[in-house]
Amino acid sequence: MCGVMSNWLHFGYNGNVLIFSVKTDSIGAGAVEFMQDPSFFLRNISTVNRDWTRASAHILDQVGHWQDLSTHHFMGMTSVIAKERSIEGEVLGKQFSIELNPISCEKAGLAEAVLFLCQGGERSQLGRFSIRHDGAVLNADGAVLVSPEEDRYSYKIFATILQSVIDAPTPKRAV
Repeated sequence: MCGVMSNWLHFGYNGNVLIFSVKTDSIGAGAVEFMQDPSFFLRNISTVNRDWTRASAHILDQVGHWQDLSTHHFMGMTSVIAKERSIEGEVLGKQFSIELNPISCEKAGLAEAVLFLCQGGERSQLGRFSIRHDGAVLNADGAVLVSPEEDRYSYKIFATILQSVIDAPTPKRAV
């Protein structure tokens, strides 16, 4: 996979149990590689933009289902709304946000999703994952964690996000 992602969310499914874990890696500085053929950049940025647009639309399209789950399945214990490049929500009074940004990886574009716990004006990063143009959720190594063809695809993503928010301690306030 491209680069090192810290605090990535791990999705897994075993029977009726959703498996969740968080991994923390250190991020090191890397060397900047200069292009041998600058005309490659136009092709690259066009591909990344196309893939990013599809990937971000795919994850934002899930929010309608998550709103239905919040109302009917979770009986109002959760709420979620989509914005242009982010998702905001709440579970049991704990607010969270997911920022979506484009990232280039191996000549393709992904939507990088960064999950934050938002409490008392403070934000703390809980994790991150990537979404491919076809909607597949990837880990830091590029392995598919949740495929859009899987049963309960949208539910698995939403439940994993909610569980990570519930499990997170309240951020310490700066003194």
